[in-house]
Amino acid sequence: MDYGSKRIGLALSDETHTIASPIGYISARPLDKVMDELKKISATHKVGLIIIGLPLNMDGTEGPAAVEVREFAALVEKTISIPVKLIDERLTTVAAEKLLIEGRLRREKRKLKRDAIAASILLQGYLDTAQPD
Repeated sequence: MDYGSKRIGLALSDETHTIASPIGYISARPLDKVMDELKKISATHKVGLIIIGLPLNMDGTEGPAAVEVREFAALVEKTISIPVKLIDERLTTVAAEKLLIEGRLRREKRKLKRDAIAASILLQGYLDTAQPD
């Protein structure tokens, strides 16, 4: 997940945990609806681990956005009962925007796809570095 104050970008891996694919986004508010939607998606796709991007400052420190994400992650783990892992998301949204610009998508369409693409980049980075179980 790429958590944002307005939208939460979502991505899933394939069954072999090799390839991440964007699946869209959900509105970040209200939180009860967010949790309901995440429960549905998790059950439908048999999610075993939730990856959420942690927005660190460029120097590696945590600011207010990271604190908000930590609180959100704790709520997700408590509500959905699936383990949550936070990983550094620095520059994933920038990379997503660059890909969409290179794909020549208009600004309006980029805005709708950016969060899911950022989630996909985040998840792919995790999949590429995760040790097999």
